[in-house]
Amino acid sequence: MPRRCSLPAPSTVWRSRSTAARLDPPKALLAQAMQAGCLFAINTDAHAPGQLDWQYRGCARAAECGVPVDRIVTAWPLDRLLAWLNRS
Repeated sequence: MPRRCSLPAPSTVWRSRSTAARLDPPKALLAQAMQAGCLFAINTDAHAPGQLDWQYRGCARAAECGVPVDRIVTAWPLDRLLAWLNRS
């Protein structure tokens, strides 16, 4: 059974890794996080410079699963990200 967001949705950011071997979270869990109102961070999970090219995989997975850009914290302008991080 998939896990559920246990924190209030505005405080929860799901990390989406872009390596071909991982591509997590699984689609069902990603959909559940979407329904719960979670935010997302897409990264390459790179451990070498050549792996930075993997970013497109995470972006494609987010688009495929219907994650709107405004819920992807790694796509936010710096001022919006800082305001969210500094919220009380």
